[in-house]
Amino acid sequence: TPFVVAGDFNIVGGPGPIDTVVCGDIQDEKTYGADSPPDWDGTCNADLHPRHNATGSEDFTWRDDTTRFEPGRLDYMIYTDSVMIAVHSFILNTTVMTPDALDAAGLRKTDVVLQPPGQFDHLPLVADFRLIDPNVPDGDVNRDGATDGADIDGFADLIVNGSSGDTGRIGRADYNHNGILDHNDIILFVVDLLAP
Repeated sequence: TPFVVAGDFNIVGGPGPIDTVVCGDIQDEKTYGADSPPDWDGTCNADLHPRHNATGSEDFTWRDDTTRFEPGRLDYMIYTDSVMIAVHSFILNTTVMTPDALDAAGLRKTDVVLQPPGQFDHLPLVADFRLIDPNVPDGDVNRDGATDGADIDGFADLIVNGSSGDTGRIGRADYNHNGILDHNDIILFVVDLLAP
């Protein structure tokens, strides 16, 4: 059963609540019990962590240029990456969209602004999810249901560019299960792929 926990986490005092939802880290184990990874496969959930308009580098969902506080990420999407993947995701920021893009989407430049010129409160997080078979073997990095040559690009991308918080892709790419993602995983994958 896939699930998504989404909305305003209002995290300002530290990452404790996120650690609990993502990895089941219980701060007061004496009262509430031991840590318990919440995904169905006994691992952490995934923190989607989208960026502005999918291509930007910004990830804030709250900003107020009239205060001394730095922009922050208050809104999250946490999901069970053992049974689903995020195909596309972004934080909608209409203020940086081109006039043509705004017109094509039927939006206005100030649609996400709380108060001009620079007050943003809870920018929208948008995602498309696809269900996957939780029994897909390690090595199916692109999660298309087949462990084949198409996954090599996925391995290379993860090694060169990192995971961007996608723990599910790392889990399937860590082919030798040593917790380190490197060329050895690709070698083992290719050897397995070529084996009769």
